[in-house]
Amino acid sequence: MGEPDSPDAIITRLRELATPDERERTSRRIPIDQVIGVRMKFVFDLAKSLRSTSLDDVRTLLRSEWYEARLVAVCILDFRARARAISADDRKALFDLYLAEHEHIDSWDLVDRAAPRVVGDYLLGRSHAPLFMLAHSPSVWERRTAITAAFQLIRAGETDTPIKLLDLLLDDPERFVQTSVGVAVRELRRAAPAEADAFLASHGHRLTATTRRLMADRRKPTPAEGSDPVALRREAVVDQVAHHGDLTTGGDDLTDQPQRVPPSLSRRPADGYRVRAAGQVDPEAAAGRLAEQEREGRRAGRLGTGAPGVRRAGTTGAGTVERHRGRPAVEADLDCQGVRIDPGPVRGGPSYRRVEPRTRARRDGEPRRAGPNGGVGGQFLGV
Repeated sequence: MGEPDSPDAIITRLRELATPDERERTSRRIPIDQVIGVRMKFVFDLAKSLRSTSLDDVRTLLRSEWYEARLVAVCILDFRARARAISADDRKALFDLYLAEHEHIDSWDLVDRAAPRVVGDYLLGRSHAPLFMLAHSPSVWERRTAITAAFQLIRAGETDTPIKLLDLLLDDPERFVQTSVGVAVRELRRAAPAEADAFLASHGHRLTATTRRLMADRRKPTPAEGSDPVALRREAVVDQVAHHGDLTTGGDDLTDQPQRVPPSLSRRPADGYRVRAAGQVDPEAAAGRLAEQEREGRRAGRLGTGAPGVRRAGTTGAGTVERHRGRPAVEADLDCQGVRIDPGPVRGGPSYRRVEPRTRARRDGEPRRAGPNGGVGGQFLGV
C-alpha cells in the first residue's frame, strides 16, 4: 500500500469512511463519478492528522479525480497556513501551489476552505496584483478566489484592493461569485463602516438580490461588558410593550384591527400575527413582571434552551403566565390573541411566538371550562 500518508493510502482511508447515503447526498452538487461519499467531519479530521504531508503529495491529491481527495488537499493547505510558526518561505510555497493547481480547485467549498488563509494571508503587506489577475479570469472559481481571499485583507484593514475588486465583480453573472461578493460587502461593513457606506452609496443600485441577501449581518448584538442582561431586557421590553400600548389609546375602533408584531427585536415585522388591543398597557409593570419571573427562574435553575412545547402554569392579576418547558413568560399584559412574549436566552432578547387558541365556539350560556393547568379554555385572560 505504501506509506501511511501517501496519496493512495489516503484515498484508501477515504473509501473505508464512505457510506452510500453520504455519496448520494454529495452527488447532488458534485458529479457522482467524482464522489467517494465521506462526511465532511471525517474529511476534516483526516486532513488535520495529515498536516505534515509533503507538498508533492498534496499536489497529487489536488490532481485526483476524487472530490474528497481534493478536499483533503485544500484542508491540509489551510491547516498549514494557519500555523503560527509557519515561515515566510513555507507560506509562499502554499500560495504558489494553490495558484499553480487552481484548475483542480473547482467547487465553491474547495475555494472557500483555503483561499482566505493560503492566498489572502500571504498577500498581506505584499502586492495585490495576483488578485486582479484572478478577478479577470474566465474561470468562475478563480474569480471567487479573488474576492474570497480579499476577506483577510478587509479584516486586516487593507481595504483599498477589496473595494476595487468589489467594483470589478459587482456585475459578475455567476451566482458563486455574487455570494462571495455579498460576504465581502458584509465584512467591509463590519471592518470599515464609513468606507462601506460610501461604496454602497455609489454602487448600491448595482447590487443583485443574491449580494443583498449575503451582505446582511445576522450577528446578534451582545450586551456591553459589565451590564445587567436582565436590566437590558427590561428596557427592551418596555420599549416594545409601550409601542403596542399605543395601539390601545384610540378607542374601540382599534379592537380588532390586525397589527404586525416583530418576531424579535432585531428582525423586521413578519406576517401571520394579530394583536388585539384590549385596554391601556402598563409597559413598566409588564417589563417588571418579566424581569422578576426571569430572576425567579434563574434561582430555581429552570431556564432552559427554549425548545418547543408550551404549558399553562397559572395566572397573575393581569393575565396568564406560561412556562415554556420551565421558562417563565408573560403574555397577558399585551392582551394578545395568539402571541406571547418569550424571554429567550440572556443574549438573545425577547421574542414573539404563536400560541394557537382553541377553535371550538362556546354555546350560548355555556361557561368557560378551565384548562388542565389553570388556564381558561385555551384563551388568554382579559381577551
